[in-house]
Amino acid sequence: MKSAFPRKRAVQACRMCRHRRTKCDNARPSCSMCITLGVECVYGDKSDNLDPGSVAILKRLDGLEQLIRAGKAEDLPGKRSSAGSSSQSSPFNAPNLTAGGVSDTEYRYHVNVESMLQWPVFEHQNIDQRVNLKSLFEPVHETNMELQWSPSDPDLQTEEVDDALRMFFDHVHIFNPIFEEVQVKEQLQRVRSSGLGWNPESCLILLVCAVGIVSERSGMDSVESPREFRDSATFQTAELYFFSAQKRMGPFLTDRTVIAAQCFYMAGHYLAATMRPLEAWKLLVQSLACCQGHYSDGTVSPEHQEKNQFQQRIYWATFKSELEICLELDLAQDSINNLAYPTFFPSPPESLATELRVGWYFYLSDIAIRRLKNRSLNYIYHCERAQTSVEDMAQEIINLEKEAEGLCTMLPAELQGGTQSGTRDIEDQIDYPISILAIMRVELQMHLLDCYEIMYWPFVVNIISGEARDEPIPLSFASKAISICIERIRKSRGRCRQRQYATWLILRRSTRSALLLFAANLTPQLKQILPPQWKSSVYAVMEMLQVWADELKDARHRLSILETLMKNVESSDSATAMEL
Repeated sequence: MKSAFPRKRAVQACRMCRHRRTKCDNARPSCSMCITLGVECVYGDKSDNLDPGSVAILKRLDGLEQLIRAGKAEDLPGKRSSAGSSSQSSPFNAPNLTAGGVSDTEYRYHVNVESMLQWPVFEHQNIDQRVNLKSLFEPVHETNMELQWSPSDPDLQTEEVDDALRMFFDHVHIFNPIFEEVQVKEQLQRVRSSGLGWNPESCLILLVCAVGIVSERSGMDSVESPREFRDSATFQTAELYFFSAQKRMGPFLTDRTVIAAQCFYMAGHYLAATMRPLEAWKLLVQSLACCQGHYSDGTVSPEHQEKNQFQQRIYWATFKSELEICLELDLAQDSINNLAYPTFFPSPPESLATELRVGWYFYLSDIAIRRLKNRSLNYIYHCERAQTSVEDMAQEIINLEKEAEGLCTMLPAELQGGTQSGTRDIEDQIDYPISILAIMRVELQMHLLDCYEIMYWPFVVNIISGEARDEPIPLSFASKAISICIERIRKSRGRCRQRQYATWLILRRSTRSALLLFAANLTPQLKQILPPQWKSSVYAVMEMLQVWADELKDARHRLSILETLMKNVESSDSATAMEL
């Protein structure tokens, strides 16, 4: 029978395969790679490049997919997750929301420090608006080449190794439970028995130790300056473990095993914690490449189920980390165009010890918030290219706000706010120190602040750029955005001195908040709604950046910009006072 539509062959790879530079078999509705990864498969073909038959089929598939999605529930243990469920409320969320489909153009709504510096409001402020961020990542301190190329390896028979392992599981692993502690300890015993070799287990143990040694200083308020830490024996020891592991990572470049992905992820984590974000991103990309090579044949044996669980855990941990850093580094415009995320939550172990339960609640809650953040980003980028009306945008943002509120209410009691006595009861029950629970709560709160900031971002940009004047809706959301900035800075002050994976990201986000406050002060409509303490918040960010200025050129450069902007404000205020 002759087809009702003339057909032609479609050869363009799906968006995920193009973004990750993997071969696509062009299967519809999902290619084999996306099925293996458990992610949504989206083809970025333009309608005028497809034959009418393909267009009709794809439209029907899109509609069917939406019906299937509407019938699915994604649950946290004992709780219903609202992440991924409310996307049906707006036509803008239908096939494009999770996949992008944007041309490679500049984004005014890009939530990024470098994009903000190019806002017209900063044009006459005597600051460097177009610095190349990568030029700021040249190392401030030279690498110890003798240590890096040393043929000697650390001794794993010491108590130092046991302490590092304990610090890793107490202060790092609890936030991203990608391992089983018992298995890692068994691996350490095997390495100790047979000697440090060139096998993956030896590499992984070395990296766990390196991260654990660094985390020893991040588990408490640090009294050392970054310069003092760089010169300390602790840092040199951590570097020795890392360099020893690095020498063993070469064969992993052609590997796609779970342990290879774990090693690349741990190496990226270590580099991020030691303020080398560009190098960290490169290794996280390698980890993600390993994850995308994972294959499941559908076998349901206990061994395969356990392997799949580890694959899911490392994939989500890597996906979150790589995307966070990549969006800040602005390394590729396609990172904005492709914010698709895995459709699954990682599966927790069947039997969870009481003290591990809260860690898993945190991990899954963090993933749910990450999904909401991605959808919010996709929506505002969609609004920009679709020129969505203020009213339609406001309605969808209200829906996203409700979803964020739902995420807050679904958090387990241990991760919600409460009285000090309630916190003590929880500590007695789960064997966690209050400090860890407090960090978990603050971490989730800050990630939710990120979501809210993204939701309100278009309204702020439109007002600052002069596209929205005294309209009540944009001003209302812009006021919320300013409050978010003040709150983020307040919550960040206590964490910026700690050397951890997220420190650089905290500095970047705090700088972004400070720049928005300056921009608001330079915009008449927003200046009148700035809270009185806004300058104090900016000074707090300047103090954060000052702490790391000796170690991070990025921090030093942003500090100089904030100092210049503050001098301009003070001069302007003085001139105004004299006129009065």
